[in-house]
Amino acid sequence: MMDERQVERMQALDQFSIDPPGAVLTFVKRLCRENGWSVPYAERVLREYKRFAFLAAEAGHPVTPSEDVDQVWHLHLAYTRNYWHEFCAILGKPLHHGPTKGGDDENTKYDDWYTRTRESYTRLFGEAPPADIWPSSAQRFGDDLAWRRVNWKQNLIVPKHRVMQTATVLFGLFITCLLGCQAVLNPNTMTGSEYLGFYIPSLLILIVWSVIAVHTIYKKESIDPQEALPAEYDLAYLRGGKNRLFLAIVTNLVQRGHLLASGKNNIRGGIELPADATDDERSVVELFRQHPDIVTAQKSWKPSEAAITERLKESGVLPDGVAADHFVPAWCATDVRGDGPRQTDGLPDDVPGSYIRGDLADSLPTQTQWARQRSIGAGPK
Repeated sequence: MMDERQVERMQALDQFSIDPPGAVLTFVKRLCRENGWSVPYAERVLREYKRFAFLAAEAGHPVTPSEDVDQVWHLHLAYTRNYWHEFCAILGKPLHHGPTKGGDDENTKYDDWYTRTRESYTRLFGEAPPADIWPSSAQRFGDDLAWRRVNWKQNLIVPKHRVMQTATVLFGLFITCLLGCQAVLNPNTMTGSEYLGFYIPSLLILIVWSVIAVHTIYKKESIDPQEALPAEYDLAYLRGGKNRLFLAIVTNLVQRGHLLASGKNNIRGGIELPADATDDERSVVELFRQHPDIVTAQKSWKPSEAAITERLKESGVLPDGVAADHFVPAWCATDVRGDGPRQTDGLPDDVPGSYIRGDLADSLPTQTQWARQRSIGAGPK
């Protein structure tokens, strides 16, 4: 969590522009051209680069960027005046780029720095870094290093998985046609050795190729058990209706620096919300621009209740025909405060929604059963 000085520095970085006035080929467009990125993705990585620079100034230890963030850094260094005279002035110190000298010791050092960078990201911003921009250390110092500049007008660039897909289909068609050409290769006209010499190798090649194709194309990614759980805000809403949801959102945004406590019961805006912020988060921030008093804001705020109900129905937590505010969750929650996680019955009243992880290991029918069993009429509002 950031203090007020850090929030002001992050706000200055968010508002900082690299482009000179009147630029037609903007910094983001250059990123897209040189890396093959879409504009939305380039804008996201640029934002993460600014967060990385903030960590370099505030984390209190050496930091290492992800590969994509490093590409933004390389390009920004080419804008020398903007980088050294303006950008580093916000950071309060020069931010030098030090490439590895190579060797096992260097590999260990940068792996450690990268791990600590991601940990400090979570600590200061109150959220985990996006996995598509900040991947695991294994990927960061593995596949992500296998790149090079390629002139796409002189070279054909085709993703490997597409080559495998096409080759697999063509090979399957080839084998099918080959085995089906009875007029040319009739098993009844082949001797025993001819039959075995042709069909067995063909079958083995087909099996081996199929196994490789399945592992390459349909490789199953590991699933984070938390992805199967209702969102934290949905849990808060289930527990105490819109008032509990409002407090959970405010708590979360304050922890991440997007809202700032300003005097007794007053809240003001902090650093800019990320592009993937929820509609409810955006509505809360906008509301505090109109009503800095938290009591007034809470009374006038209206959540997207229909969207919450729909999400819970899609996950199987709620049966059709009922609203989310008709139920109180009966599953076991993990209290992550204090000196470690512990299991508690239900969701404790004194635990903000942003600290809760529900345990939904049971099957969806079981979830539906508890939902029906826990109906309490109109429910909390």
